[in-house]
Amino acid sequence: MKRDDTVLRPRSFASDDRYIMTKHASIVPAPEDLEAVQTLVSAVEAALQKVSHWLDGLNSSPGSIAIKESGDGQVVHYAVDGTK
Repeated sequence: MKRDDTVLRPRSFASDDRYIMTKHASIVPAPEDLEAVQTLVSAVEAALQKVSHWLDGLNSSPGSIAIKESGDGQVVHYAVDGTK
């Protein structure tokens, strides 16, 4: 039986690492862009939550047509005659 004297060398991953880091840098948004997107998402979520509260108020009390958010984030529903 013939013996194979070749030594297996570990593969170098340096070129793969450089490629991955370059690709990562090219697709990751700049911190300013990421912050702008996060701010926009937060604003949309807050708006959708207000609409949800408003719709919930319309369903629970048919006379309620206007809402106002108090300083502590609570939604106050006002009836047509102006009472709470």
